[in-house]
Amino acid sequence: MKKIAKDFKLTVLKGDIDYHKERPVGYKITPEEYAYIKNDIQIIAEALLIQFKQGLDRMTAGSDSLKGFKDIITTKKFKKVFPTLSLGLDKEVRYAYRGGFTWLNDRFKEKEIGEGMVFDVNSLYPAQMYSRLLPYGEPIVFWRRYLARLKVDSCAQ
Repeated sequence: MKKIAKDFKLTVLKGDIDYHKERPVGYKITPEEYAYIKNDIQIIAEALLIQFKQGLDRMTAGSDSLKGFKDIITTKKFKKVFPTLSLGLDKEVRYAYRGGFTWLNDRFKEKEIGEGMVFDVNSLYPAQMYSRLLPYGEPIVFWRRYLARLKVDSCAQ
């Protein structure tokens, strides 16, 4: 709430209450707690009003961004560049967007080596979206060639 109020330059600021105070069932809130809750609601309401006045009325920032992109290039051009795929092709393509990757070098398998290293590259995909040309248009299916290449590669080892 504090960040929202600051980022939107609102006059209503985030208050503070005792977050650890015991509040048993049937507890009656104090006037200070009521004001605190009212401020939180007012911060969200004012921030949303600013968003709505700017035409940002979607459920997520990503959805607002996509709408803005379509408005810029036109829906007609968007559909040409990003055509609606058949259900079967859509299902195939979605395998490319699976998340998470964990890898163990065989040199270290079943060996105690002390502290390891963690690389959290959660933002890697957005960084690539920003700096590289990513796939668009009608996908080119090459599964058979890919399988044939796998067989050739595995025979070479």
